[in-house]
Amino acid sequence: MSYGGDSYVYRRIRSTGTIHGLMMSYPLESKNQLKISRNVEYWCRHGDFVMPGFMGADGFGRWDVLIPSKLIIDLKLWQKSIRKSSADGITEPVVVAHAPNHRGCKGTEFIINAVDKLKDEGLDIELVILEKTQNFDVREVFFSQVDILIEQLIITGYGLNGLEGLASGLPVISNLEDESSLLPFRRWSFLGECPIVSASPETILGVLRKLVTRPELRNQLGSAGRKYAEKYHSYEASQYLFGEIIKYLYGKRESLINIYHPLLGEFPKQKSLVEHSLVNNHIVD
Repeated sequence: MSYGGDSYVYRRIRSTGTIHGLMMSYPLESKNQLKISRNVEYWCRHGDFVMPGFMGADGFGRWDVLIPSKLIIDLKLWQKSIRKSSADGITEPVVVAHAPNHRGCKGTEFIINAVDKLKDEGLDIELVILEKTQNFDVREVFFSQVDILIEQLIITGYGLNGLEGLASGLPVISNLEDESSLLPFRRWSFLGECPIVSASPETILGVLRKLVTRPELRNQLGSAGRKYAEKYHSYEASQYLFGEIIKYLYGKRESLINIYHPLLGEFPKQKSLVEHSLVNNHIVD
């Protein structure tokens, strides 16, 4: 299971935007590409089970289960938000949170710029940037003070912070734009149920405007996000996955390649479909 810096071989990444975002925040890894590539080759050749998630498209060439993200979250700690806001940026202010660990690979400057432009349009919007903040404080902010979470705009996929937003019942924005990388996860896995709203630096202004001015859409996506986290990223979901991996390793099942297949998979049918109004993670006007 890769996390990022251990497995990103910059020259193998499909998106030049992702490469530049990583170069802004992690430039030294560009000097270690040979070492990292050798490690990835070793793991792919000798690993009994390989599960790279979103990173699979960027040079792995192997996965034994097709899963967007193997991250899990303690849903007892991350409670669904009590803030059922009807704010539309006109009658009441809308609060947007962003929690970057490294601004470059998160696209923070584009988020700040979009919020400033919406303010210039006359919308009442507040941006809360959570940096070097303890998880306890982040949970409290998500639980009671925030209407929208923008995770990141640069790297394809969602990470732990996006998952924290989903678990908190917030509408989450992240970059799910690269269809060449994401198509397998939509077709043969569960990304089609994901209610994250996709945006890039070029589209964040319009996407954010729609979420700010449509509280009913925010509430719908927030509820779907909590259900998605419960179904696919809970301790229960992870226990199931690793139980099946153990069976595979002991020769008790042949393959896990279709375990999350929307039609053939065993797991998606165990709980009801996570429904939302997005089409390929985009808001339909």
